[in-house]
Amino acid sequence: MTQPWTVVIADDEELSRRGLRGAIDSHPRFRVIGEAVDGSAALGLLDQLHPDLAFLDVEMPGLDGFDVLRALRPRDWPMVVFVTGYDDYAVEAFEVSALDYLLKPWGEERMLHTLEKAANRLDDPDAADRGKVERMLSATRSPNRLQRLPIRHNGKIEVLDLVDVDWISAAGNYVELHTNGRRLLHRITLKMLADRIDPHRFARIHRSTIVNVERVRELQPTPQGDWKLALDTGDKLRLSRRYRAALDLLLPDRHSGMNGTGSANGAHRSNGTGGSSGIKGLSHT
Repeated sequence: MTQPWTVVIADDEELSRRGLRGAIDSHPRFRVIGEAVDGSAALGLLDQLHPDLAFLDVEMPGLDGFDVLRALRPRDWPMVVFVTGYDDYAVEAFEVSALDYLLKPWGEERMLHTLEKAANRLDDPDAADRGKVERMLSATRSPNRLQRLPIRHNGKIEVLDLVDVDWISAAGNYVELHTNGRRLLHRITLKMLADRIDPHRFARIHRSTIVNVERVRELQPTPQGDWKLALDTGDKLRLSRRYRAALDLLLPDRHSGMNGTGSANGAHRSNGTGGSSGIKGLSHT
């Protein structure tokens, strides 16, 4: 029988540590080799024991779970599962390529899913190596460029690829992400999100709206002097004059037929179904 994968737990709550240890030790593929009650102790254990997997509480006295990782060299990072009572940190967890993000109180089935996921990754050397590379790259990437966004939906956390988002609208301290006919609510302001997503893919078109420029099909003038964007999803969004110039800068990058005035000469792009859709632009008036 193969040796079990080693695990370190770091959580300042004794009850939480006890629950984690019981669940992990009951799985034949894992063995807890160390526990820490704060971030500093966790850092010492990780540096000394080099476990295969670490369950880190986000909020701990002194160093938090993210501080612990930042204090280690990326190549020394174990596979990480963050455990917390709050979903506020889910974005950061996926930015550092965490394996999973457990919300307290977690259930047995949810924990089993996490452990099986970890075992499958650790059992596959190629996948483990890819995970290590991802974690190293995440340490050097700009933290403002989100690729995926964890969304709490129907009692679960769904990881949404931002390339699949059609457009985003403000809803107070939340945003609505429009994707494939769905509307998903996420707790972050539009400004904060705009600062963290790819500016070459997403453009602010109104003080309350961001659009995926890959979805833009046509620009249409309005009697008020503004513009409407027709998306290949069928949605029509208001483009205010304030943001028109910035959008024009992005469209030529995506569609080679665009000229400097914002008009299109036969520009096409894939519509995701194997066909293509024309982009019709309009010159400034």
